[in-house]
Amino acid sequence: MQGQTYYGRAYVVNAWYITAYKPIQNNKGDILGILYVGVKQENVESLRNSIEATEIGDKGYAFVL
Repeated sequence: MQGQTYYGRAYVVNAWYITAYKPIQNNKGDILGILYVGVKQENVESLRNSIEATEIGDKGYAFVL
């Protein structure tokens, strides 16, 4: 509502998404709507594969909460 674009995670309906929200404004700066783009976080397979492939020392591993 401050007129700035938001990039980040958002919980939409029943799942986490990596999102971007961009306000649509008129020439006076009033917000008329918003443009939303989101990719379900579970669907970012390359990110999951990269984290799972990370090795730390001989027996360590990376994980995300």
